[in-house]
Amino acid sequence: MALLVEGTAESAVIFSIAVAIALILNFPQPADQRDQLQSHASSVVGVVGMVFAATVLKRCGGSGPEPAHR
Repeated sequence: MALLVEGTAESAVIFSIAVAIALILNFPQPADQRDQLQSHASSVVGVVGMVFAATVLKRCGGSGPEPAHR
């Protein structure tokens, strides 16, 4: 959490490392890890697609609040 708040590492890197640690701790057997990833893969694809779409719209001048100017 400190790395995320400090901004010393990208959030995607922190998330990937945290997922790997959580899988290893909760499911020590590689087969169990694979089963967990496969069971949740279909829902993850939709969420990631929505996040990418929101990012594209925001960066391309889509509707949304204007950033505060200081």
